[in-house]
Amino acid sequence: MCGIAGIISFYSSVDPKMLMKMTDIVKYRGPDDYGYLGVDLNNGFYFPFKKIEEFSGSSINGNFQLILGHRRLSIIDLTEKGHQPMMYGNGSLWITYNGEIYNYVEIREELKKKGYLFKSQSDTEVILASYLEWGKGCIEKFNGMWAFAILDVSNRELFCARDRLGVKPFYYHFNGEKFSFGSEIKQLLSLPWVKSDIHPGVLFDYISLNAYGSNSEQTFFSDIFELRGGYHMTIPLSCSKSWRPNPIQWWDIDLRKKIHGLTDEQYSERYLEIFEDSVKLRLRSDVPVGTCFSGGIDSSGIVCMVNRLQKKEGMYNLQKTFTSVSDYPEYDEREYAQEVINTCRVIPFFVLPTPEQLLEDLPKLLWHQEEPFVGTSIFAGWCVYRLARFHGVPVTLDGQGPDEMLAGYVPTMYQACLLDALIKCNFRSFLENARGLKNQHNQSYSMIAKGVLKGFYLGKLPNFLRPTLRKARFILSEDFIKKGINNSILLHPLQSEMKFNNVNHFDLMLYKHTKNITLPGILRQVDRNSMAFSVEARLPYLDYRLVEYTFSLPSEQKFIRGVSKWVLRNALKNVIPEKVRIRMTKIGFATAEKEWFKKNLIKAFNEKFAQIAPEAPYRANTIQELSNDVQSGRSQYQPLLWKIFNLEHFTEIMINSFKH
Repeated sequence: MCGIAGIISFYSSVDPKMLMKMTDIVKYRGPDDYGYLGVDLNNGFYFPFKKIEEFSGSSINGNFQLILGHRRLSIIDLTEKGHQPMMYGNGSLWITYNGEIYNYVEIREELKKKGYLFKSQSDTEVILASYLEWGKGCIEKFNGMWAFAILDVSNRELFCARDRLGVKPFYYHFNGEKFSFGSEIKQLLSLPWVKSDIHPGVLFDYISLNAYGSNSEQTFFSDIFELRGGYHMTIPLSCSKSWRPNPIQWWDIDLRKKIHGLTDEQYSERYLEIFEDSVKLRLRSDVPVGTCFSGGIDSSGIVCMVNRLQKKEGMYNLQKTFTSVSDYPEYDEREYAQEVINTCRVIPFFVLPTPEQLLEDLPKLLWHQEEPFVGTSIFAGWCVYRLARFHGVPVTLDGQGPDEMLAGYVPTMYQACLLDALIKCNFRSFLENARGLKNQHNQSYSMIAKGVLKGFYLGKLPNFLRPTLRKARFILSEDFIKKGINNSILLHPLQSEMKFNNVNHFDLMLYKHTKNITLPGILRQVDRNSMAFSVEARLPYLDYRLVEYTFSLPSEQKFIRGVSKWVLRNALKNVIPEKVRIRMTKIGFATAEKEWFKKNLIKAFNEKFAQIAPEAPYRANTIQELSNDVQSGRSQYQPLLWKIFNLEHFTEIMINSFKH
């Protein structure tokens, strides 16, 4: 796991110090090694270096039009042979790469049979040989997470690609004269030609629609764009003035592919088979691997599967688990975590996030997150990764994915399934699910009927986002509302959603959460939180084989009789403790945000609200009144308060730090 960077200047040379600054600013992503590659595009000369002083005494004067940079976190092949930027063969290919290709062993063996030679044991070299053999189509063979840039000297182009779901980040800026890219936004903001202006539509989506990542090209900053998950892009080294970045989608989930006619047992057996292999692949490492463990069914499945695989392989090094706990019972999962701990051979570690620690860590947390976030649950994850690194574990397995793909957010997801049942006149399914929702989740029949009859969509807006939009409009200025709606990302459907015309509401809703609404933001926070402490987070449930298989299943394998994650629950029978397998509640790495506000944070909130500038897009007096009403008990806590508090800190820490 690493940090990457690069600049191509089409009409002038690049100052190597700029690249050094871009890599130094994210040295936590790669504390073990670093390197650069300078290329003179006029004569095709390339020069790998670590320090500018290396130019002295040579014919090189640092007159490069292209420079690639890298910071390395050594996970596979810890030797110097894994150094980047890495060259392959006679120097026709170079790469700066962040991520892991888990099936690199199998691909390397396939390439060896074709006559390819390897100097290292790294997956990086396998990528380069694969590109040489299969061209840009090589990425379809990779099972893993990645963001990389391959310099193809022969074809005079830079090939940039990102993994299917965008687990690893790739940001870029293009101004007609320079193309710059990096693993994090702050790398680009450090460049003097990149502005730190906030995009009004993304800001509106954050305040009004709880947006934190929407798999859009547009980031929080107007000048900076994201290469989306499942996309690649080619930059010609001889750029015409009419050229513009043109990302091409190379992978997507096909909602039309379905597997019908199998039994519950057959569906779950195949799910377990893929899941087991996914975990096995993600245990490949030359350093210790642990598990981020909440006590929920998803992370419990990983802990128990690792334990099962260790027994099969005769491994006796105990798995380390890392869990966030709470002083408030409604946010604490120790009861369920202990069930798994008692079942498996693990060494458990716990951390208790506190509001005082949150205030102390907030500047650093925002610096790493780079965009304001909608709630304090991110802080729990932050504490867990810090705990893992403290105990000497630089790689963790994490349970993200099933909530989005298997309807784990039941209160906001059931309406689509019931709506499909009504449209198909499948009244038996409708009644069974309604009865299950009442029994399992305490939803009244009137509440269920009201939600379904309203319809899951209001235009393009999902039902669960309507209340947040109404509350936000109460504090926003009229001018900003108009500007925000016109530039909103979430209010305008992405092209990837529009192609599914004849897909049921439930499948499309799960697709949106997985590709565009929820999961992209979670992946961003996982990447930033883990890399802040030089920890590589691996996500077994996001193995593309498991993702494609999950979406090919009938709806009743995901949600039936009010129970979510049906196929996963069946697959994990006899794998995880029954108490965990059948539980219907969901907490995750949550924090007692509303309790913290009233007891510990109110002073800090009010001090920050008193400093809101007159030109802010929200009304300071209205926000202060809302805060006072919550404090006095006249109103319930509103997450909107955290968003504004967080945004004010974000402006102070990120925007002001990069004003040129």
